[in-house]
Amino acid sequence: MPSSPSGFSKEKFNVVFLHGYCEDSWIWDELISLLPDSFHYHALNLPGTGDNKILPPSVTLEAVAAGVWKTLDERNINNPVLIGHSLGGYVALAMTEVRPHDVKGIALFHSMPFADTEARKENRNKVIESVSRSGKKPFLDVFAPGLFYEPGSALVGNFRRSIESTPEETIIYYAAAMRDRSDRMDILAGFQNPVLLLGGVHDKIISTEVLNEVSGHLKGAEIHLLTGSAHAGMLEEPRESAQIIENFFKKCFKGT
Repeated sequence: MPSSPSGFSKEKFNVVFLHGYCEDSWIWDELISLLPDSFHYHALNLPGTGDNKILPPSVTLEAVAAGVWKTLDERNINNPVLIGHSLGGYVALAMTEVRPHDVKGIALFHSMPFADTEARKENRNKVIESVSRSGKKPFLDVFAPGLFYEPGSALVGNFRRSIESTPEETIIYYAAAMRDRSDRMDILAGFQNPVLLLGGVHDKIISTEVLNEVSGHLKGAEIHLLTGSAHAGMLEEPRESAQIIENFFKKCFKGT
């Protein structure tokens, strides 16, 4: 692994990775393997995914965020940098809203602080209706290729097989929770620690125009666009993503 970046203390700091919709923590494996061993990395499974089987009774991202904070507190994972992919970014912002002073930095990876538009809310409703009526397979067959710049690549097939175990109730739960989430642009704009916006030039879900709009509301935030990625940069361009994130750590942990 790469050596410790210069200027960091010998203490290891915490970095928490939050995966996206229909995924679980495996999505970060390759990226983490490319990062320096100077930090403690924690790739968590959100409620209802992987080995974290129980969904909160309340269908809200606030409930999910509370569950993640509970896990971190139980494991003594303090003052983390939060890196969230898509849905994971929405959760990271909900976590920051309630405990902003406990977060060292936020990286939104193919994510944004805005609430759903009416059109997106309608699409969420269609997903809920489709999965409730026909099961998850038809949805996942369409969902997986839509995340990638090259829909016919081997990455898509591997990703599709990896998300097959996502429970239908989890797909429905998070569709509803994302649909009803609050706008957290003010939370991000008021955040006092470093912010990274990391997107894909070919992303049709979180477009470059949206990321530029978010950046325009922020002072000093970094914005990086991966030229060969759509909505899965950690898989499509893992080395480039790892370098950007490693450089971001230098801002988050500067002087500590």
